Amino acid sequence: MSSFELLMLLIVSGAFSFSLAIFGGMHFYLLLNNLTTIEYMEGSRRLRFARSTKDNDNHVFNIGWKENIISVLGETWKEWILPIPSSRYGFQIFMNKKG
Repeated sequence: MSSFELLMLLIVSGAFSFSLAIFGGMHFYLLLNNLTTIEYMEGSRRLRFARSTKDNDNHVFNIGWKENIISVLGETWKEWILPIPSSRYGFQIFMNKKG
């Protein structure tokens, strides 16, 4: 393998790794805050509304980072890794008491 091929491989794999890290980081942020992509994109409008109503905690479905992860992935690590039904089955929607 020539040095040019090695350099191109490094550049392409670096660009792919960077893109994958950005994509994964964004989804991890959405998971921790219990947001969908649409709710995230509408965030600036929600923040303007929060400033006008003096409401600091205005996302009603954000129940804390740990409970957000459990509500999406399941309660045990087996439910996180294996595609088995969750103990909550997705029929219960938990809401923030402050919202």
